[in-house]
Amino acid sequence: TNASWSVGCPGGAGAVMRGSKSGGTPWVLATQQCHPLGLALDGSFVYWTNFDDGSVRKLAKGGGVLPPPIATGQQKPGGIAVGGSSVYWNNFNDSGLGALLTAPLGGAATPTPLAQGLSRPASLITDGTSLFWTSLAAAPAGAVMTMPNGGGAATALSSGQDNPFGLAMDSTHLYWVNSGPNGTVMKVPKAGGRALRLASNQNDPHGIAVGGGWVYWTNAG
Repeated sequence: TNASWSVGCPGGAGAVMRGSKSGGTPWVLATQQCHPLGLALDGSFVYWTNFDDGSVRKLAKGGGVLPPPIATGQQKPGGIAVGGSSVYWNNFNDSGLGALLTAPLGGAATPTPLAQGLSRPASLITDGTSLFWTSLAAAPAGAVMTMPNGGGAATALSSGQDNPFGLAMDSTHLYWVNSGPNGTVMKVPKAGGRALRLASNQNDPHGIAVGGGWVYWTNAG
């Protein structure tokens, strides 16, 4: 019945917010965050990455005292996902190379790297068995990637994409948008196969969600 989102700006003025799905006045869960970016949920907690200070955080959905970070010293952490007893996130540096890491939900002094040398990892999602992420690069270098939650070889589910961003899934397919002035909305089977274009000529699409037999996305305009 509630939704959570992050509001970020440099200098520790960012916040993690919560509001009712029915509307009304939102309220603040966490303040003094430094460019909170990725956001994920499980049954009890909200998890997020702080892009500017390199931390991975969590807080009870109802608010309260902010516990110690799950991880610190990360390099521009962005996408984040939660599955089972683990949290996953991606980092990347100024050259565009990134890594995929994991830690227990309670945190770890040294997170475990699952993959390194990734090309601009961005959006991240998990179905509890596999991890899926976008490689945010212009065509033909953009891709939607996957690997097992426990690590292993990273493989491309769909390559030749143009700045793929945003990820959503249902029981059988992954959905994403290719951002830019001639953007597209795409889907591909989670098990692999041919990617299908659902919409073309979209104006800089970014966010995407799936529900009730429909796909929803945002255009920048």
